[in-house]
Amino acid sequence: MVTMTLGMTTTAQAAVQPPQITAGVAHSCVVISGGTIKCWGYNGWGTLGNGTTTDSSLPVSVSGITTATQVAAGDYYSCALLTGGTVKCWGDNQRGQLGDGSTTRLLFLCVAHRWHSQMLG
Repeated sequence: MVTMTLGMTTTAQAAVQPPQITAGVAHSCVVISGGTIKCWGYNGWGTLGNGTTTDSSLPVSVSGITTATQVAAGDYYSCALLTGGTVKCWGDNQRGQLGDGSTTRLLFLCVAHRWHSQMLG
């Protein structure tokens, strides 16, 4: 088992709002209290969302996300649900999984959709 400190400074913080964590094929991401996201692992396709393709065994911040409430990891991509219903995705897009109408791999946050309640449920 590996234990990491991910920005929570007290036990009380963890008890109030535990981090939401997800894992893809070769990377993992976590929503940190305050709405940022950190990811680590394989980054060959921009999977970590920090604008590089350099792998990291330590958590790195996803660029441009400050209001995340949830994160989900796919094979080599991830998407975040932000406060207000916006979804942002990054990483591999070979099959169009980022939802921006293209099949272009994106190293930075790329998609910003506003999902309406009727689409979600």
